[in-house]
Amino acid sequence: MITLQTIEQQKQDVQKFLALLVERDVPVPGNIIDRYIKRASEMAPDEAEEFPFS
Repeated sequence: MITLQTIEQQKQDVQKFLALLVERDVPVPGNIIDRYIKRASEMAPDEAEEFPFS
């Protein structure tokens, strides 16, 4: 259980870090963004209102 929590926390940390890089116009390879951040076009309509990397 603790391992799954650690993995989820690390994923959230990576998403926040990537969000900061994107916000500051730092180039990030698309494959890395695709691995951690859902694009708006990939979201279900009911998820569209949520921030993709929250």
